[in-house]
Amino acid sequence: MSVIRDVLSLSFAVAAMSAASAPAFAQARIFAIDDLPGGEYSSRAVGISADGSVVAGRSLPDVWTFTSQAFRWTEAEGIVEIPRGTARQFLVFDVSSDGQVVVGDLLRDRGGEATYWTDAEGLVGIGEFPGGNFYSRAEASNADGTVIVGHSVSGRGWESFRWSKDQGMISLGDLPGGFFDSHAYGVNHDGSVVVGRCDWGANREAYRWTEATGMVGLGDLPGDRFWSTALDTNRDGSVVVGWGEEWIIDRPRTVAFRWTEAEGMVSLGDLRGGGFFSTANAVNADGTVVVGFGASFRGQEPMVWTPDEGMRSVWDMLVAEGVDPADDGWDLLLEATDVSDDGSIIVGRGYRHGQRAAFYAELPELSTSCYADFDRDGELSIFDFLAFQNAFDASDTAADCDQDGSLTLFDFLCFQNEFDAGCD
Repeated sequence: MSVIRDVLSLSFAVAAMSAASAPAFAQARIFAIDDLPGGEYSSRAVGISADGSVVAGRSLPDVWTFTSQAFRWTEAEGIVEIPRGTARQFLVFDVSSDGQVVVGDLLRDRGGEATYWTDAEGLVGIGEFPGGNFYSRAEASNADGTVIVGHSVSGRGWESFRWSKDQGMISLGDLPGGFFDSHAYGVNHDGSVVVGRCDWGANREAYRWTEATGMVGLGDLPGDRFWSTALDTNRDGSVVVGWGEEWIIDRPRTVAFRWTEAEGMVSLGDLRGGGFFSTANAVNADGTVVVGFGASFRGQEPMVWTPDEGMRSVWDMLVAEGVDPADDGWDLLLEATDVSDDGSIIVGRGYRHGQRAAFYAELPELSTSCYADFDRDGELSIFDFLAFQNAFDASDTAADCDQDGSLTLFDFLCFQNEFDAGCD
């Protein structure tokens, strides 16, 4: 604290300094999240916490027993198995933003049940709708795991649900027309916005749900039919991403989209080379970084889309930053499945040394976070100074605010300047 007080007393000097651009929190890198001990079928990352410190995933199914094993990973602890008890498998699909709640589908002999897991509670089933076969699946969680969305089989067919501890499992209904069939795949930070898709007749349409509006169809890209699915939404629910069907050249193609109320559904295109198809799987907190996969001369591979640069290959972006995935044994990368809130950390799956593996990639150039918000809690406070002080004391290069390659008093002055400038 004494250092902080000293720095604050030098505010007159800080005012005279030119603003320093916010440095990256880390250098670009990619590494594999290894399989569970004794595993033979490799890992797949399916969800990441807001700050990128926690990854949820599963081993790929054993082709003989059709079982897979869920895990939770941190860089400090590595990959840790989530016990499934007597169930055949816990098929994981997401982790909450705080990294504490993992959600998915617990498969038993009678069927599957939407389930969440915490270290304190273990596996907790959240039920299913009556009238159908016993089956429900949890696809996504809000920030702290208090709201979970997914779908269940009822007497009417597939129904999207929103579950909370206070209200239990509530049906979100269906779009009008055709048979009853709706699925929920994404939810925003506070649980107020749910996205997914409905099938009606020969059509499929992405939807956005709120308590005030109910389920609202988002349309589709230009083509012969409605055929779209929403897979994720950003922090406040204003941006929705997924895939639609667009008529390109000679036939309908699956294409990634980004939807806002102002612009509607907008195609994100595809990577250069190869066939034409793309899908948007996830979006960061402010809606400016979209990840998924596209097609290039390499075949299917992970993509990143931003408003300024359009769609780019994750592999090519890493190489441009001096990190060639091939040097670490990667044969190819297949798909980006999730992204951190600031957009700089991406997880997905690929092949490494000929075996399927989950990847964890950092691309600091994508970061939308504000440097002054050093503890990344979305607010500027004294705790950001404390976090900066701790990084400085630990010789963490994240504290090299002025980017001169050394940690000095001038980094404190630079940080004060960033803090005074605030975050837009």
